[in-house]
Amino acid sequence: MIQHIDMVFFIMMMTDSPENKSVPGLILETKGDIRRFVEGLCLRDLGQEKRKTLRGDMSDKTSNQLIDLLQDQCFKVS
Repeated sequence: MIQHIDMVFFIMMMTDSPENKSVPGLILETKGDIRRFVEGLCLRDLGQEKRKTLRGDMSDKTSNQLIDLLQDQCFKVS
């Protein structure tokens, strides 16, 4: 069984003049193209939310609230 792991697209564009810096929009041709594009947008949004959460200092949470967040983790508080 073959499983799709990852896909990367790299596009280079040559222009006829240095002033022409416009890039045409992405052309989504199949349902698969649309699905992968939407998945990428969702992953981008999740990544932004993750970075936003991790930048917070969680100073508004009590020790017990922080420990509750770790409830499924293997740890010991000393």
